[in-house]
Amino acid sequence: MIDEKDSISGFFEEWGLEVTSIDLGVTGKEKRDSRIEISRDSYPGVEPHLVTIADIASWSIGLTPSGDIRLKCPLSGISDGNSLDFYRRYWEQLLTATDTIMGFLEGYRIRFSKGAYPTTLWAHHFMNWAHETWDSRRLEPAPIDSWICYVDPSIRPHIRELNEFGLVTRESCSGNPDDHPDREPYWPYVMFEERTYPGISAHLFTLADMAYWIPIYGRHGFDVSLEMPRNLELSRGTIESYWNNLVLSARKLMPLLQDHLSATRTDSYRNLSNPSLFRLLPGSKSDAASSIEKTRKSRLPQ
Repeated sequence: MIDEKDSISGFFEEWGLEVTSIDLGVTGKEKRDSRIEISRDSYPGVEPHLVTIADIASWSIGLTPSGDIRLKCPLSGISDGNSLDFYRRYWEQLLTATDTIMGFLEGYRIRFSKGAYPTTLWAHHFMNWAHETWDSRRLEPAPIDSWICYVDPSIRPHIRELNEFGLVTRESCSGNPDDHPDREPYWPYVMFEERTYPGISAHLFTLADMAYWIPIYGRHGFDVSLEMPRNLELSRGTIESYWNNLVLSARKLMPLLQDHLSATRTDSYRNLSNPSLFRLLPGSKSDAASSIEKTRKSRLPQ
C-alpha cells in the first residue's frame, strides 16, 4: 500500500507541482476521502493540466479557500473488505496519470522556465462563462463528411482526425498559401466547439500546451482556439510540422480520456467557480512573472 506521504509529495514536486496538503485517506477502519492539494503557484497555467490529470484518473477536482487545487478520490464503491485495494488503485491511477501528462508537458515547462508564459490563463476565463455552456444541451455534431469539403485541403486529414477523437471543430485555417492562391491566408488556427462535452476547455488547453500551440478563447468569449505561435516564420514545412504535431498530441491525450468522456458529468466542475482561483489575468506580466520566478526555484527540467 502506498503509505508514505513524503514519497508521494516528492513525486509531485519532481514535476514542479507544489503539494500544500495530502491525506492518504486510510486510518484503521475509518473511511475518509483521499485528497491532495496542489498550489496554484506551482507554475502558470497549472489548473487545466490538473483538471486533465484528475479526469484521466477518475478523481474529482475542486478548490481550497485559498484557491489551491484539490484532487479527491471518490468514496463510492468502498466496502470494509476492499478499502485498502480501493485506495491503492485510485492513488496508482493518479500517480500514473500525473506522470504521463506531466511527461507530455515537459517542453511547456521548459519554455516558461526560460521566460515564456501563457497570455491567456484558462482559470481566469473559467468563471466567466463555464456554467452557462456546461448547463446547455450537449451538442450533436454534424457528420464529418457533410462539411469536410469546406476545410482547407492540406489539413482535411488533420481536422477529420481531431473530430473523430471527439474534438468538434467550428472553423480553421491551414495558413498554407497553396490553399489560398488568391489571397494571403489567415494565421494558422483551429477553433473547437465548447459545447462538445463539459470540461473540454481544460483538455484543449492541455492539448495546446503539449503540441506547442497557443490556446485562446474565441472572439465571442467562449469556444477555444488553438493558434500557431506568432513568433514563427511561416514556411510550408513549419506549417505542416505544427499541424502534424497537434494531431500526434491528440493521439496521445484523447485515448486516456475515453473512460471520462463515456461518463461525463458536470457536478465536479461546479465546485471550481471560486474567485480566489483567478489571480492571474490574461497578459498580466507582473503576476505571471512572479509565479514564474517562484517556479524557477522548484525542480524544473534543465
